[in-house]
Amino acid sequence: MGNTEASRVRADGRRQLLVYLPPELIKDVKKLAVDDDTTASAIVEEAVRQWVEKRTSVKRDEHAAD
Repeated sequence: MGNTEASRVRADGRRQLLVYLPPELIKDVKKLAVDDDTTASAIVEEAVRQWVEKRTSVKRDEHAAD
């Protein structure tokens, strides 16, 4: 791992992923994070996990129907 990549790995093994979002969405996520006493990262992680779970279950269902 190069120094740049190593600096993006946290002690818990998580790695950085850069994404671009509209400024208003970023603002909303940050406000909600404060309101819910959590982090923007936790909110995004939950949303992405739910999306991946939904997509993989749809793909499994499509393959089961074949």
